[in-house]
Amino acid sequence: MTKIIKANLKDSDLIKLIYNGYDVEMKIGDFKTVTGIGSTSNSDYKIYRAILNQSGTSAPVATVLENTLGEDVVWAYDGVGLYTGTLAGAFPLLKTQRFIGSPQNIGDQIICIDDDVDGIYIEANANDVVVSVALTVIVYN
Repeated sequence: MTKIIKANLKDSDLIKLIYNGYDVEMKIGDFKTVTGIGSTSNSDYKIYRAILNQSGTSAPVATVLENTLGEDVVWAYDGVGLYTGTLAGAFPLLKTQRFIGSPQNIGDQIICIDDDVDGIYIEANANDVVVSVALTVIVYN
């Protein structure tokens, strides 16, 4: 059963409720921290989300949608279909997940390689393949 109660509350206000037979009491500010409501970042992980576009022999251009890494990722062109996003020490091994979207054209390929604490490595089968490609990198604490 869902019950909706509307009220204008401050972070210091106390709420009391019964959940699965247990009395629960906490301040609104603590509730927001636990649930992530009103928060722009989560202390359990950092995230980098961007849309990448690359043309010719230029470095990819990132339209950053979200970045809680603390600094900007710097993108470089390393050769035909090879690109690096660098931020020193930001991507610890075994604590970083990288997800890259699909290319627009059938037959084109893009992969994201996970092997360096300093960089995000992207390989494509040619230049001009990374067009409106979504990239998400999650770094766990």
